[in-house]
Amino acid sequence: MFASLILLAILIPALGGVLIRRLSADPKTQEKLSLAFLAFGAACALMSLLTSPDAPFVLLTLGDSVRVEFALDAMNRFYLAFVPLVWLGVGVYALEYVEHDENPALFWRYYLLSFAALAGLSASANLITLYMFYEMMTLCTVPLVAYNRDGQAVAAAGKYLLYSVFGAS
Repeated sequence: MFASLILLAILIPALGGVLIRRLSADPKTQEKLSLAFLAFGAACALMSLLTSPDAPFVLLTLGDSVRVEFALDAMNRFYLAFVPLVWLGVGVYALEYVEHDENPALFWRYYLLSFAALAGLSASANLITLYMFYEMMTLCTVPLVAYNRDGQAVAAAGKYLLYSVFGAS
């Protein structure tokens, strides 16, 4: 049960982020669809907290010792509860933020992708999985930092990317 819920918490928002522009050209419909994908992913993440996995869920094994795996310990449970609640609240607030923007689908795409990366990051069971989802989160949030597309926002996004990539290596 934990395996399917955590996978849905990651894959549904990611799929929504990738497909949001193709599903509708109407900005209001995009907002509603984005919040629906976000709410579904958040519900799956929160429901996964009700499960008690006996062992980590191994999604992928590369070689003998490199595994992408998910588990729930006390810290993972805290973040897996915190992230969806914050992302839902900010998503509702963002409706007004992107209301008059010329390309709200771009915002919702990276907002949903960053939620998917944070859901994976919150449930990671080892450093390989943690690092993989941390880098995904970094790459998905850079466009959000640069979203205003003015010189200051683009410069801040460049610094953020530089600090994140070189700070993680």
